[in-house]
Amino acid sequence: MTPPAQWQLPPNPDMPTHWVDTVQRVAQFDLPPVYGAQLLWQRGIRDENVLKGFLQPQAYQPMSPFAFGEEMDWAVTRLIQA
Repeated sequence: MTPPAQWQLPPNPDMPTHWVDTVQRVAQFDLPPVYGAQLLWQRGIRDENVLKGFLQPQAYQPMSPFAFGEEMDWAVTRLIQA
C-alpha cells in the first residue's frame, strides 16, 4: 500500500503567527492548520476578507472589470469595434 502523501512546503518566515488562527476560524472545515495557512499565504491570500471570498462562495465579491486598468478599456473598445 502506498503511504499517504505528505505536504512539502518551503518555509515561509514572513507569515504572521495569527494567520493560522484566522484560517482555522474562517475555513470551518478540517484543514491542516499550519500547512493550509502557509499554502494560502504563499498563494497571495493574505487578507481575511479575501480569504472569506476564497473559502466561502457566498462571501465572494467580484472585482469590477474596469479595475484591471487600461487593458480593459482597450478590450471594451475592441469589442465595440467588432
